[in-house]
Amino acid sequence: MNKKKIAIISVIALVLIYLAYNYFSTSNEDEVYLTSKVKKGDFISEVITSGEAQSTSLKK
Repeated sequence: MNKKKIAIISVIALVLIYLAYNYFSTSNEDEVYLTSKVKKGDFISEVITSGEAQSTSLKK
């Protein structure tokens, strides 16, 4: 086989693998988007986590 035939067969194989992957892969259309209604009022940003809290500066 010459290099041209090998290149053509390789490209065809890659295209077929790509098409098979897209056909058999699961769809991302099942994504869930979290939404909420907007209310007028004070904005409170709270972060709740476990562990130690360390400050970036030390005040004495």
